[in-house]
Amino acid sequence: MYQIAQCAPAPLSRQPTAALRKSLSLRAQGNGIPLAPSRSRMAQEGLIALAESYGLERNELHQLKILAENFFDKLREELLGYAGRSIRMVDLAQSTSSFNDFSTDPVATRHLMFLGFTDQIIAMMRLDDDLAYALIECMLGSGAGAKPDAPERKMTAVEERIIANTLGVATVRTAQRVLAPMLHDSSNLRMLRIEHRAALVPDTFAPAEALVNARVRCDAGARGGWIELGLPFSLIYKIRHDLVPARPKTAAAVDSLDKARTFLADAAMDLAAVLGRLSLPLSGVRTLRPGSILMLQKTRRGLPTIELRSGNQALFEGTIVEQDGWYRFLIDKTGGSDERSNSNRYHA
Repeated sequence: MYQIAQCAPAPLSRQPTAALRKSLSLRAQGNGIPLAPSRSRMAQEGLIALAESYGLERNELHQLKILAENFFDKLREELLGYAGRSIRMVDLAQSTSSFNDFSTDPVATRHLMFLGFTDQIIAMMRLDDDLAYALIECMLGSGAGAKPDAPERKMTAVEERIIANTLGVATVRTAQRVLAPMLHDSSNLRMLRIEHRAALVPDTFAPAEALVNARVRCDAGARGGWIELGLPFSLIYKIRHDLVPARPKTAAAVDSLDKARTFLADAAMDLAAVLGRLSLPLSGVRTLRPGSILMLQKTRRGLPTIELRSGNQALFEGTIVEQDGWYRFLIDKTGGSDERSNSNRYHA
């Protein structure tokens, strides 16, 4: 677990503050994509500021990290079918940014993909040229793609089409496996647009739209680069109820429960064997005298049914038997007439 530093509450706003744009590096937990090393206290404060500014719980942000890790794991599986070589993704790190910053970075945003439905974009992907050329080299052979020491050049139309038809298809399939189930619609999710340039793409998002981003280093064969997933807050609000599962009992909670049971094991409990119950008006009670007879219940096999109760709770039902000069309570079943009457009421 990571520790959160205390800081003053941030005002509710749709605009991310400067602190929110700082990278929020989280520690890895369990197997999967290793996380980038934990950074300074500023990243922790940025995490708190993000949760407070947009009304998200800190455990929801942690679940977003797990969601991104799952996304990149599935994307790596999809890319293996195209690359024919090992694909490795490491150093997952979270950050926040505006759509303007995400889409106009001249280095990181050389290829920009928009995923969603006909009338809504739900996610974006961006990657740099280093990764794009590494994937092309894996698919077409060692002679393809740009050389590491070669001067920078623009991708050809054929190379751009290869990226769109491989990484684009793999991204859509991954989104259908990971994101679509949360939106309860996997059949209509598709690639809406691909841009092979850094630009503020019109008809997508407002420049100030806030994103939560997850970035990993992707190595394809001997080379690689960076790829990043951006989720707008409009999507996060829709899936937030599916992000945080029911919390399992922690080891501390289980230990406390065991201690409580051990402590209460010697507590005294008053038990009463009740032959029967009935309801009488107050006038009827006033007429009772020694020798009066009350009808409680019909006997079963010549023996009355007795309830063993603690307070108002019927614990067991049974009969009274005589053994060695003692009258003993023989338990026949758990519960009593209260539970049977409730059961009959619910199943009538």
